[in-house]
Amino acid sequence: MGLALALTINNLAGGIGAGISGVNIIYTTLLTVILSLAAIALGQLLGRKLTKNLSSKWSGIISAFLIICLGVYEYFH
Repeated sequence: MGLALALTINNLAGGIGAGISGVNIIYTTLLTVILSLAAIALGQLLGRKLTKNLSSKWSGIISAFLIICLGVYEYFH
């Protein structure tokens, strides 16, 4: 739920930025949806392949680390 909320806020900020810059809202929305779904599908595929050799303990730690890194990147970017 926390990740969903963070991504929602991120998309809201992107929408505000697109509106301010005058980008076409229909194209921006469609491209955001398509690329988000593709990235999620690719992430799941990679995650499943990588976690076959990891224990569930390490999988949770690695996923938490990646989410924290993403948050830090978004904060400073």
